[in-house]
Amino acid sequence: SPARTMRIAESLYMAGLISYPRVDNTVYPATLDLGAVVSDLAKINRRWRVCKKVLAGPMKPTRGKVETTDHPPIYPTGEGDPSALDGGQRKLYDLIARRFLQRSWVPRPSRTPSSSSM
Repeated sequence: SPARTMRIAESLYMAGLISYPRVDNTVYPATLDLGAVVSDLAKINRRWRVCKKVLAGPMKPTRGKVETTDHPPIYPTGEGDPSALDGGQRKLYDLIARRFLQRSWVPRPSRTPSSSSM
C-alpha cells in the first residue's frame, strides 16, 4: 500500500540510505555530485557493473517538468549497508537505486553494421 511504502521510505531515510523521500521533484540540483553517488553505490551495491557503465559516461540525468529547490528527487546516498535490509526495505531500496542509475545514464548508441558496409 502507499502508506506502507512511505513508512519503508521513511525508515530508509532515517537510516541514511536514501535522500528525503520527496516524490514531486523531478530535477536533480546542479550541486548534487552524481558521479560521487554512483561511485559510492559501486562500492556497496551489487550493481557495480552498471555503476561502472554510468561512470564511463556521459552522465546526464533526465529532467522532468517539476523543479523545486527544497529537496531533490529520491536517490540512494551510497551510505550504509543495503545488504542488511529486510524484504520490503530491500525491494524499495533496489527500486530507488535502479531508477537513479537509469535516470543518470545516457547509454551510448549501439553500433550496428550499416547497409553500406554489408
